Amino acid sequence: DYMQDEAWLHGFSLLSKYNLSFDLQSWDIQLHDVCRLAQRYPAPTIIINHLGSPSSLDEQGFIDWKERILAVSKYDNIQMKISCIGAIFQT
Repeated sequence: DYMQDEAWLHGFSLLSKYNLSFDLQSWDIQLHDVCRLAQRYPAPTIIINHLGSPSSLDEQGFIDWKERILAVSKYDNIQMKISCIGAIFQT
């Protein structure tokens, strides 16, 4: 819940002062917090790592993941890094 902690948010707000971006590793279930963060702080750029890390690989999990990804796609200050695919989708 660090994206709701006021001390952490204050530190995050300083990134734009120094023209820095923020790489974020989180599970897809945390992407609603990322949307709130992006709305509250339109700068810096937030880079979501590992495709937003789907928390469930079953059919419903992918449906939920897709909805969460669509939500973050509405923010110009959010980008997604396609990384760690092999680790996420190992069977």
